[in-house]
Amino acid sequence: QAKVDGGALSAAELKEVAKLGEAFQDAIDGLAAQPPKLELSKLTQFDSSVLASVDLSGKLKVSNTDDLTLAFHADSQGRTTRMSSPAGEVNLSVDLKNAGILGNAKQQAIALKSYLAQFDKAQARGKANADLMAMFKDAFSAMNSNYPQGAKAPAPLTRSAADQGLLTGLADFKASISQAASSPNPARPGETDTFAYGISQKTRIGGNDLSNRTIDQVQRSSLKASFHQGLDGGKPPAFDTRRESQNYLYVQVDDKASSAANITYKDGFLTNASVDQSASQNTRTQRYEMARLVKDSVVPNEATSHRDYLVLLEYAAREGKSAKGADETILKDALANMHQWALLQDDPSALPG
Repeated sequence: QAKVDGGALSAAELKEVAKLGEAFQDAIDGLAAQPPKLELSKLTQFDSSVLASVDLSGKLKVSNTDDLTLAFHADSQGRTTRMSSPAGEVNLSVDLKNAGILGNAKQQAIALKSYLAQFDKAQARGKANADLMAMFKDAFSAMNSNYPQGAKAPAPLTRSAADQGLLTGLADFKASISQAASSPNPARPGETDTFAYGISQKTRIGGNDLSNRTIDQVQRSSLKASFHQGLDGGKPPAFDTRRESQNYLYVQVDDKASSAANITYKDGFLTNASVDQSASQNTRTQRYEMARLVKDSVVPNEATSHRDYLVLLEYAAREGKSAKGADETILKDALANMHQWALLQDDPSALPG
């Protein structure tokens, strides 16, 4: 549905509205396809200099009892998407108010690639519905692309190596995916198959002036999931109430991760540039043989890491312009690695001890 407030549209506005209508129809058609797709990239390309804001919503009947709904909002301050279907829900919001934290295209591409790889790992670990996760990934990529052009970095950020390298380069966001719960085992209906995953980034800039400022950027993720498997770890058996069908594993996972970057300047000098990360994975596995619980095990796995980049960044500020040859290569690699390590890492075994 399209609604216009405040009189007739200009030719430019009409053109933009027509483009958006087409893009939204494409998104709805994508959801009706097999497998379904959540195609939002054309919607995020709307021209905010022509239209101040966009609100679009649509509903699709997928069966006699079930609807699929899609709602999209965008303006110069941010964008949100909500998709609800029989399979589950996808929610995303991106905050565009803080233009100063945005990195260049290469940095953003690296961050997006890293996040998408983590979503794949979360899907594998929690046995998520592949179609629903594919839609979440498509939506996440689209919502964090095509940021409005022309936004100037505010004074508190100088775009120095520290400001750039220790931030993801993406706008702040909140994203979540939750799968509709099911109870595949009639003998134990309380054992549900579930998948709920959330990820976010929040940046705070403080300080009185350019010479005395702090930047804190925190990324977080959480995963809660439960699922049934065969005793060999493969597909679950064909459940019924007979004891013979009750040979299986019931697995519950509960994971959390965070990455907190801090950059502090005092009297114009960098006094802190560090990243603190933590990741924990808890896996509970219950083993049933002939309907009897024969084993109940909990495997915790956690790690933390602290990295300090003050010396590297001081060196880069001092020697960066005059570094040549091998020195220049080493410095470039070190700064690139710094950005890679500022990105959220949800696998405890990947964090250095």
